[in-house]
Amino acid sequence: MRALLILLAIVVATGVLVAGTIAIGWSRLHRQALPAQVAIGPQARQSTLQPRTLPESQLTSTAAPATAPATPPRIQDNSAPPQSPSQPTDGSILLTSATARIHGYKIRRTGRTEPIITGWSDSQEYVEWPTACPKAGRYEVEVTYSCAPHAGGEFAIHAGSSFARAKTENTGDWQSFTTVKLGTLDVINDNTTLSLRPTGEIRHALMNLKSIRLIPASSAAANVPK
Repeated sequence: MRALLILLAIVVATGVLVAGTIAIGWSRLHRQALPAQVAIGPQARQSTLQPRTLPESQLTSTAAPATAPATPPRIQDNSAPPQSPSQPTDGSILLTSATARIHGYKIRRTGRTEPIITGWSDSQEYVEWPTACPKAGRYEVEVTYSCAPHAGGEFAIHAGSSFARAKTENTGDWQSFTTVKLGTLDVINDNTTLSLRPTGEIRHALMNLKSIRLIPASSAAANVPK
């Protein structure tokens, strides 16, 4: 009986040993068969968290397409040309469109040989001639302009606190210019700036301005026939 028990114990121990050996071998085979990305351990977990790199051919940009900057509004060069036309020899002062300083966006200077001020459709825009009157005194004022039918408006020429008002008249078309006498200006100070400004509503366009002429009152009186 005792020998039987010893034999049974040996059989059980041998079975346990064989089962453990089989389990260890199976575990090793299972680990070798698993893919690298699902391997157990900190190193394997770290490798699975790394981003996958795509080839350049598959890369697409998610950024919004660049847009060209908005074109700024056109601002006219209001600086006067460096050369001024020759002045009359009779003592009068000729203020041409070529030497005018322009204030506005619609109004503009056109022409090269004999520039004119055109596009005058905004009543807030105007032109001026800095230090137009070198000497104080009284001046007769003449304006040379053109105005088409159903266009024009009222305007005024200012020299300091003195001004002369007028209204444009139809000259036939925009290419036909006429010279109109406006009245007199009493200029108080030397080197006074002169300006031409609309004073009311403009129909289509105020005028095409060619020039303004200032004639000293003494010269004008001397030229009056007796």
